[in-house]
Amino acid sequence: MFSASKMSAVANYAAAYAASYPGDDTTGVQQFALYLRAGYYVQYYNSSSIPTYPSSVTSGVTAYLDAFFASSHSYDVNDAHGAVLNEVITLTASSNQEARYASRYKALLNDYNSSYNAYYNMQAAMDSVLTAYFQGAWQPDWVSTVNSDTSMVTTLYDFVTHSSFNANTSNEWLTRDAAGELAHFLDNTVYAANVVSTAKPLVAGVISSYNYTNNGPSIFIAAVSGQDYYDSANCSYYGTCNTKADVKAYVQGQTYQCPGDAIKIVSQGMTAQQFSDSCATLHNEVAYIHGLMQDSGAVAGDNTIGLEIDEFNSSADYATYAGYLYGISTNNGGLSMEGDPSQPGNVAHFYCYHADWITADWEIWNLWHEFTHYMDAKYDLAGDFSAAPTSNADLPYSTVWWIEGFAEYVSYSYRNLVDSGAVSTATNHSYTLPTLFDNTYDMSNYEDRTYPGGYLAVNFMINNHRADIDTMLGIFRAGAYGTSYHTFMDGIRNSYSSEFEAFETCFANNGGTGGCGGGGGGGGPTASLSSGSLTFGSTNVGSTSAAQNVSLINNGPGTLSVSSVSISGDYLQTNNCNSALPSGSSCTVSVTFKPTASGTRTGSLTVSDNATNGPQTASLTGTGASSSGSVLTNGVGVAISDASANHPQNWTMVVPAGATNLVFSISGGTGDADLYVKFGSAATTSSYDCRPYISGNNETCTIANVQAGTYSVMVNGYSAYSGVTLKGSYAGGGTGGGGNISFAGTVATQGGYAYTPQFTSGAGNATATLSVPSGTQWRFDVIDNSANQVLKEKSGSGPLNLTFTATAGHSYSFFVESTLGSGAWSITGSRP
Repeated sequence: MFSASKMSAVANYAAAYAASYPGDDTTGVQQFALYLRAGYYVQYYNSSSIPTYPSSVTSGVTAYLDAFFASSHSYDVNDAHGAVLNEVITLTASSNQEARYASRYKALLNDYNSSYNAYYNMQAAMDSVLTAYFQGAWQPDWVSTVNSDTSMVTTLYDFVTHSSFNANTSNEWLTRDAAGELAHFLDNTVYAANVVSTAKPLVAGVISSYNYTNNGPSIFIAAVSGQDYYDSANCSYYGTCNTKADVKAYVQGQTYQCPGDAIKIVSQGMTAQQFSDSCATLHNEVAYIHGLMQDSGAVAGDNTIGLEIDEFNSSADYATYAGYLYGISTNNGGLSMEGDPSQPGNVAHFYCYHADWITADWEIWNLWHEFTHYMDAKYDLAGDFSAAPTSNADLPYSTVWWIEGFAEYVSYSYRNLVDSGAVSTATNHSYTLPTLFDNTYDMSNYEDRTYPGGYLAVNFMINNHRADIDTMLGIFRAGAYGTSYHTFMDGIRNSYSSEFEAFETCFANNGGTGGCGGGGGGGGPTASLSSGSLTFGSTNVGSTSAAQNVSLINNGPGTLSVSSVSISGDYLQTNNCNSALPSGSSCTVSVTFKPTASGTRTGSLTVSDNATNGPQTASLTGTGASSSGSVLTNGVGVAISDASANHPQNWTMVVPAGATNLVFSISGGTGDADLYVKFGSAATTSSYDCRPYISGNNETCTIANVQAGTYSVMVNGYSAYSGVTLKGSYAGGGTGGGGNISFAGTVATQGGYAYTPQFTSGAGNATATLSVPSGTQWRFDVIDNSANQVLKEKSGSGPLNLTFTATAGHSYSFFVESTLGSGAWSITGSRP
C-alpha cells in the first residue's frame, strides 16, 4: 500500500490538485497529505520490508508542498483551511524537509495573531510548526540552516512575545510550547555557538517576563525547564539558580506524615481531612494487599524505607510543574518511580494529582492502583523496575499481565467496585488468556488490553488457580525471571483457555460482581450496621453539621477484615475500625454533613470487608440551606470565616444582562487574604481573570467588560486572616419589568452551575422555562430564599418547565447545573 511507486504516483497526482487548492479539503488535498504522512510513518517503522524511499518520492512530495504553499489560499485563516494546513505542515517534517520550508515556518509564526484562536485547527497548525522546529534538531540540513540564519531563533522569540495575550487563558499552551522550543536553541551539542548566544538573552527575557505564580506560569516553566536542561551551568545569568526550590516551596508547600505507615504526602493544597482520609485508606489497603499476596516480608535486598506521594491540585498543575520539579513525563494519569531498592534508605515516589473532574468525592487519581505498584515492588518483585521482563523483546515471558493487572484488581476489589471496562471486555471476549499473558508496555492496543484485560486475567488466576499464583510469586521474589519463570509460563499458558472463556461469560453476566468460580466463598463472618440510614437536619451550605454515629458489628463467625470505609455525596467520615475486627465486637463510624449546595443532598456510607453479606451500606440524607458563604447578593457584604494560609473559600455571583459597574472587593480585618475572580468557571490560584496581588486585605477587582452569567470568586490566604468582608456589586440589569422573568448566562464546563440574582414576587403561580443547548442535560431548581428551601426541581434535556406557587414578599432565585455537556442557558417566564 505504501510502496515507492505508489507514493510517487500519489505525490505527483496531489501536486496537480494542490496548484488549484480551494482553501479546504473539497478536492482531497488534505487526504493526499494524510496518505503521504502515513507512508513515511509505516516505512520508518517497517524499514526491513519497505526500503528508504528514493529521491523520486521526495521530489514528488516537494512538488506537492511547493504547489500548496504557492496557492493564495494557503494564507487563509479559518478552520477548514487550518485542518489542511496542519496536515501539510506535519508532512514537511515527516518527509524531513524542515530546512526547505524554514522560511514558510517563519512566515506562519509572524502572521499569527489572536484571531487564530477562534479556530482550533489553525492553532493545531501553529503547533505543528513548533513540532517541526523540534524535529528539525535531528536533521543536519535544518541545523545548518539555523546556524547560518539565526532569524529562525529571533522569529520564534517574536512569536512568544507577540502571543503574550495567550497568557493566563485557555490558549496559554501554544505560547508555552513556543517558549520550550526557544530554549531548545540553548543546546550546544546541536547548534553552533552563534545560535546559542543569540538564544541566551531571548530565553532570559521570557523568564523575566513571566512567573510561576500568576502570570503565564506554564510559559515560565517551559522556558526555565529548557534552560535548566540545556544550560544549567549558567543559571546565574538567567537568575534561576534557586528557582526550582522556590517553585517547589510555592507549589508543594505542605507535608504530612501518615501515622503508623512509612508514607509521606507532599501536597499542593490538601486539607487536613483529605490528608487523614488518604492515609486511612492506604493504611487499610496495606493489610488488604498483604492478605492477597500472602507474603512473609519484603523481598531480599529491598532497602526501600517508604513512599513519598507528591500531589498536585489538578491535572493542569501536574502538567505544568511536575516535569520541571521531578524530571518526569506528565502525559499520564500519574507515575510511580521505585528508585533503586538496593540502595539503603531508598524512597519510592508516586507523582500524582487530584482528580478535579470528580465532584462527588475528593480523591487522588489512580491512588489505589499506584499504591499497589509500590507494595508489589517491595514484597513481590525482586530487583528494580528494569529487572522484570516487560517489553516485546521479552515475549512470550512478559510480566506486565501481572504487574498492571494486579494493580487494577486491587484498586477495584479493595474498594468493592465493579470494573465496568472489564465487564465490557469480558462481554466481547476481546482477548484470550494466552494473549493477555503476552501483555507488554510496547503494545499498540495498550489501554484496553493492559487494564481491563489484565484485571480479568489476574482476577481469574487469583480466584481460580491460587496455587499457580503462589508458585509464580515465589519465582518473582527469588528474582528468577529467566528459566524458572519461562518454565512456569510454558506450563500454564494454554492450560486454562476454555475455562477463562467461561469465566468471562459468567463475569459479564454477573456484571462483574463475582461468583464465577474460585474465590473461597462461604464460611466467613456476617456484619451489620446499627442503622441503615442517617438523616441530618438543615445545615448551611459550606458549614459542617454535628456528627452522627453508626456502629459496624461483626456478627461472626471469625474475624471481620475491614478493607475500606467510604462515603459519597456531601458527607465526611472518620472511624476507629481497624483492619481486623474480632467476632462479636464493633467499631464506630462518625459521619458529618457539609452541603455544597442548597436543597436535599443524598449520599451513602459503604463498608467493604470480607463478610459474606458485604458490603454494608447506609443511606444519608440532609438539607443544604442557602448560605451567604456560597452565593453573593448584589451590594450585600458577607463576613468571611477566619482561615489559615492556603485555605481557599469560594462564592459565585450571577450577573444579569445589562449590568454595569461590576466590582468585587475584600476589606477589613487582619492578616493577608488574596482575591481571585473568574468568569464562566471556577477561580483558582492558577486560573483567574483578576487578582490584585496586594499586601493586606483591602483588594478590589473592577470588571471592565461586564458579561452576563456566573462569576466565580475565591478568597485564599497568603497568610492567616480574620475579620474580612467580601462584597460584589453592580448597577442595572435585573429580571425585567411587568412581572417578567429573564436571566441568561453560561456554564463553561460539565458539572458547572450557576445561581441567578434574587427577585421578589407577589402571591400566586409563577412559571419559568430553562432553555439550553441541544444534546445537553441539566438540573433546574427554584429556591425560596426567604424560607431556605428548594420548591421545585426538574432534570433532563431542555427546555425544562417549572411552575411554582410564590408567596408575596418572598425572595426567589434559580439554580442551574449542567450534568451532561455545557453551554449558554437562559430562563424566561412570569411571576405574580
